[in-house]
Amino acid sequence: MFIKIKTMKAIFIVMLLCSFSFISKTKSNNRKESISKNLMPFFSSTLDSLQGTWVSIEDVSAKIIITNNLMYSYYENICNDTSKLILADGCIAMEVSNYDKTKVNGKYLILYNDEYLEYNSCYRIGYLSNTSLDLYYDGKRLAYNKQ
Repeated sequence: MFIKIKTMKAIFIVMLLCSFSFISKTKSNNRKESISKNLMPFFSSTLDSLQGTWVSIEDVSAKIIITNNLMYSYYENICNDTSKLILADGCIAMEVSNYDKTKVNGKYLILYNDEYLEYNSCYRIGYLSNTSLDLYYDGKRLAYNKQ
């Protein structure tokens, strides 16, 4: 009888732990889905939400300023690069003229300038809110806070 009670307690504890694990996985999956389905909850478009000054959380000397369809890259308050930007649904190596430059939503930020026929850089927008921006370039996360 004593062994059966111990065994039943052990089974109950295992079941309890499994249910907690399932609940926490479900909650984290729901958060991932809500972020990917609704990248910009406070804005009418991705382009609107990108506007402003973004400071790197890894290096406060690095910042980007997005104004209309232009992105300025700064380091220690010196502008190092100015690029035009396009929003797209993916990074496909093609001529910039093939992209819809009027698009205001998209999960990818494509940078280019008039000197090149193809885009210079493509960033995946991993997260975007009124205060935070996560871009991914070659698998590396670039995290920013809005100034």
